[in-house]
Amino acid sequence: MKRMIFILLLAATITFGVTADDVIEWAEKNGCKFPHLLAAIAYAESSYRPEVVSHAGAVGLFQFMPATVKDISDRLGYDFEPTDAQQATYAAQKYLEWLFKHFKLYHALIAWNWGYGNTMKYLDGELAPLPYDTLVFLWNVSAKYSELTKGVK
Repeated sequence: MKRMIFILLLAATITFGVTADDVIEWAEKNGCKFPHLLAAIAYAESSYRPEVVSHAGAVGLFQFMPATVKDISDRLGYDFEPTDAQQATYAAQKYLEWLFKHFKLYHALIAWNWGYGNTMKYLDGELAPLPYDTLVFLWNVSAKYSELTKGVK
């Protein structure tokens, strides 16, 4: 019985070993200007589970698609393992900073979820409306961000 409890506790630690506070701390250590936003994105993407893989092939805490991992490596010069929560947090920071050079917040989040190319086509009127999954992502990020920043100055 004790062994069973230990195994369950170990599994819970592995599965739920990352928290919003972890993401915020890692982001702040890297000089991130929007650590709570990164934590909200991680929650919306994976519920803070760095080992999760989606049916579409997105991987890790921030649910990076393989093409995005390659793009971050090629364009931003950062090679990382998407299932390593700390590395993925830094990659997410770099990628979001890059998106902010092209978009304001709302459209940067759309680009995060739906892709840069789709967002550009959407803004040019070539694609509409936003996919349901993207709308849910926006709502989830907004709700979690509000929760995380309540009382933060």
